[in-house]
Amino acid sequence: MKKHIYFFSSLFLFFYLTFDLQGKTNVYTDFQSSKTTTEDTIYENVSITICRSELPFFYANKLFSEGGDYDIALKTSEGKDSIIRFQLIVLNAPIQPGNIKGDSIIYQLGHYMYKIDPVEDAEEYTWQISNLQWIVSKSYKKDSTKIFIPTGGSGMLTVTAKNQCGISSARQFLIQSTLDIDTYMNADKLSLYPNPTKDFITIDFSSIHKGGELYLYDINGKLLIKNTITNQPTILNLSKLSVGVYFIKIYLEDKSLQTIKIYKNQ
Repeated sequence: MKKHIYFFSSLFLFFYLTFDLQGKTNVYTDFQSSKTTTEDTIYENVSITICRSELPFFYANKLFSEGGDYDIALKTSEGKDSIIRFQLIVLNAPIQPGNIKGDSIIYQLGHYMYKIDPVEDAEEYTWQISNLQWIVSKSYKKDSTKIFIPTGGSGMLTVTAKNQCGISSARQFLIQSTLDIDTYMNADKLSLYPNPTKDFITIDFSSIHKGGELYLYDINGKLLIKNTITNQPTILNLSKLSVGVYFIKIYLEDKSLQTIKIYKNQ
């Protein structure tokens, strides 16, 4: 057992050794210190932030069971008085996020925003969706996220809050999509072929007799092609696209909507 630890030669070394003597492992510690000296007394301002799981906390030969402000009286090796004005800040792991806000029923392909109120002490968030065909945006570490929903079905959206002291329990939100991506428009409205395809795909709107817009998206929701619908067949060249799944979204002037899954082969 070490008999002497010269705090004033190295405050940080003292802090480390006292933890070593206790056999305790830090989860997280944020250490700040400043020192002033009068003729007879040395004053040290020390602020340490720890996780609640580290309590009780051993420092300067004293045991602290709660956070707070403390004055610790010591003697230096030269026999001078020393006062440590010690601030112990205890940080909690985040609590469970509140309710997720956003659309629970999805009627058309698109990006949808979901949000929670910020969680106290949280540094980042993790968003996940159970439906493997739906895509969570790269902003998943924020208190809001965007999901691209191109298919029908359901998905459980989950969010947790995190800081250096731990991860909260999860908040969940069920999303249901009414999109029917495998059912094409009626034969008297639209003809699409071939699907799957290696290069070109033809979409025949000749019997619709209405204008509209056509959009082609990749699996991440990126818009690749936009065409105006006429009463003539439209040919899309997919030869330069990677092998995978794509989505054609068709809007007609009568406000009808159709989403179609396209398979691109080699």
